[in-house]
Amino acid sequence: SDVYKRQDVCGRSERSGRASSHRRAVESSVATGSSGGLCAPALNTTVRLSNRKVTMLSLNVLQFHRYMTECNTDQLVQQHGHIVKAVSDACAEFRGVMDGFQGDRFTISFNAVTHAGNHSVLAAHAARAVCEAVWNLTSLKVSSGLASGFAMVGNMGSATTKRFTVLSPVVSSAVLLERLSKRYCSEEPVTLTAGGALQDLDAMFELLTLDAIMMPVAKGRTKRTRLSAIMGVKEASADEWMYEMQEGNKNSKYGAANEAFRLFLDGMVLDAGATANEHLEVIDAGESAAEGRPLVRATLNHINGLVEQATKEGATEDDASRFGSSYYNPIADYFMQCAMPLNDGGDVHK
Repeated sequence: SDVYKRQDVCGRSERSGRASSHRRAVESSVATGSSGGLCAPALNTTVRLSNRKVTMLSLNVLQFHRYMTECNTDQLVQQHGHIVKAVSDACAEFRGVMDGFQGDRFTISFNAVTHAGNHSVLAAHAARAVCEAVWNLTSLKVSSGLASGFAMVGNMGSATTKRFTVLSPVVSSAVLLERLSKRYCSEEPVTLTAGGALQDLDAMFELLTLDAIMMPVAKGRTKRTRLSAIMGVKEASADEWMYEMQEGNKNSKYGAANEAFRLFLDGMVLDAGATANEHLEVIDAGESAAEGRPLVRATLNHINGLVEQATKEGATEDDASRFGSSYYNPIADYFMQCAMPLNDGGDVHK
């Protein structure tokens, strides 16, 4: 018979068979310690990894470490409790799961642990909710980055330590976007996104193209993508929703700025400059819905600066077109390769 007896550290015996389904599902591991004794059995909680599309949201409370030096321990614990509650409430409302936090940094997954349809939209709503709640509770701003893509998800670890894990470039992309938001959005922190999330968010949110960067899409591969800021929720009635879906960016408050950047990246450099200057004139005249948003003006000026580089003395029209068609800002490459944290503030447009 395959039935045998085994004793644990408490001297109890258990019966099990190699053919037992229970033994296949729950397997005890017995190891020898440094003193020669037996360690307690550990459960095997192995779960196969599954491949699914997820959204990751990375959050950082700005100036929190500086705030620590200006208050006592009780105040610090109370304020941090308010921040954690704001994040937890947003997770509960928008079906996110807080994967963990270290002080002022939080990572939230959507559609990884639990099913969440339209998860990129839910993540964007969660980011806005956290930013507003933390500001109202603590007067501190939050930087955030949102990325969507396919990932391997499931329990991973050793026989004694396991946790649910998301394996994908999406995780590092969300962290990168959060870090970049400190540089691009120093005056008005907003959520940055890029890559696969853009198409999902475009119908529901006002997006502003800030730049073009290279983002990881698979092991050893990167792809040029628009870097965009989520500026707000589109205002459209139920009757107008399908029309907005069809028209896309045309009716956006930031449609002119986005169109100027699209023209530049498509190699139509002179048209991009003309569109940017025309919109700057509209803003100066107070006739634009984007009036008063420093980020819009900074983006238009950034486009003009790129046009000047592309059309520098001696450059032909083909040279300018190639410059625009191949342009991307290498700052993302630098921060993907560099572990040095970014300082709060600053603006890469300047």
